[in-house]
Amino acid sequence: MSRPLGQKMFDANKPSYGRNLGSPEAAAHPEEHIGRRRAVPPANGTDPYQYCNPMGPSRALIYPDPVEFIVLPDRIYEHFEWGYGLRTIWTDGRKPLMDPDLPRWWGYSTSHWDGDTFVVTTTGVDERTWVDHFGYPHSVDMVLEERYRRIAYDVLELNMTVTDPKVYTAPWKSQTKKFRKIEKGTIKSVDGWAGLLEDICAPADEVDQFNKRVRDPAGGVVH
Repeated sequence: MSRPLGQKMFDANKPSYGRNLGSPEAAAHPEEHIGRRRAVPPANGTDPYQYCNPMGPSRALIYPDPVEFIVLPDRIYEHFEWGYGLRTIWTDGRKPLMDPDLPRWWGYSTSHWDGDTFVVTTTGVDERTWVDHFGYPHSVDMVLEERYRRIAYDVLELNMTVTDPKVYTAPWKSQTKKFRKIEKGTIKSVDGWAGLLEDICAPADEVDQFNKRVRDPAGGVVH
């Protein structure tokens, strides 16, 4: 449940993902939360990613495109194919930065081990980002906890919890997501170039390509 501030922020966000607002398809699924039944196609001006801004950690992790984990001695980089974003998770023992002076698109992420579970705590995420692509909001005081556990040689399990008393009356827990290892060379361009695709939201491509190829089809608009 949302608090008054959360409801106000939620109502202001107009996503282009999900079932179209007021459509017969949306009416046929009253069991779904309204957040999945209020898409307003075509793309509109409330989604920060429409302007090629970083999407923030929770939204990036929910999206189904591949993620590359780059492990260094004092940090882990999560390299997202969608948006070609790069996020830093510090593993050098520093404590979570509570109430930082300067919010950031990806926030401030620290980590520790809890048995066989890798726990990441992120604070200071710019509240212009969305929790997910359906437009669920958060405040700058949100604390995002990610719990990663390797459940098989090629399977990594992730559970997330969003705690934000300004916006929500209780912590929000994600469904379990499973990452499956992709063998080297699986992702290739049409020319055979292996590696993550450069799926960049570039302002130069915005009108002619990204809206037509991605956002509008997601909202049910066909050109």
